[in-house]
Amino acid sequence: MRKQLDPTVELVKRIYAMPVPKQSELTNPFNSNTRRKNKIVTRRSNNEIPEEISDWTSKDFVNYFFDKYKSNFNGVYKKTYSTDCVKINEFMEFMEANELNKNEWTKKFIDWCFDNVDFITKTTSTFTLSAMRGFLNTFFQQVIQNATRSSASLDIFDEVSHAIENGKTKEVLSIYGIPIVSTYFINHKNIENEKIKNGLNILFNNLMQGDSDELSLLNKIVQRSISRSPYPENFELLNWRNLFPQLEKKFKKELWWRDQDYYGSMQFKYDRFLKE
Repeated sequence: MRKQLDPTVELVKRIYAMPVPKQSELTNPFNSNTRRKNKIVTRRSNNEIPEEISDWTSKDFVNYFFDKYKSNFNGVYKKTYSTDCVKINEFMEFMEANELNKNEWTKKFIDWCFDNVDFITKTTSTFTLSAMRGFLNTFFQQVIQNATRSSASLDIFDEVSHAIENGKTKEVLSIYGIPIVSTYFINHKNIENEKIKNGLNILFNNLMQGDSDELSLLNKIVQRSISRSPYPENFELLNWRNLFPQLEKKFKKELWWRDQDYYGSMQFKYDRFLKE
């Protein structure tokens, strides 16, 4: 008689065997329409900022910050492209990590910082690109999530269920994160909490030892677990940071990392994920 595999091992083997998703087909409520119009590209002077935000480079953003600083403070910000561009690139990477148009939202972040200069300087006693770096998560909470608050009317259950039934568990994890997927498996696939924890632990350790695509996938899973918060208090694996300490060790220095979930209103309808 053939020996039956442990359900944890079987689950992990099935998920790990799935290809790493190259581009998600699932809904991302934070994405905006980024279609570009065809236009004639003209040469510009060294500090001239392009009309189309989509054409801005990190140097253009530094020049934009310089201009706004001058108009807001009637002073001159000493530009150092070698270091300032690094900070701008970090802002852009944060936006990309949240699947946002990096140029559009980096500009919005800079504008938001100038609108909240008193709040920032009260906390940091300075107003520089380096000081602004520490307010990316505040911006995400106050502006990005509020701008997409209408997504709370979205019922994502059918999409998650259909994707998992069609072998896209990795994709769902990379879009919606650990608590949502764990709650679905425990409540609707009748897999025990302990087996889910053991299975995910094996999966994460495997991904940490994988190639660049697998490490990128793991990055998305962890980041989405944070950015999709807050969750209902009776969701599963809300303590995933404690359950999988290797994830905190790996990603704690990322700009998007938070030791606690976001607070406020739910982003989606979650009632169908819970047991009736």
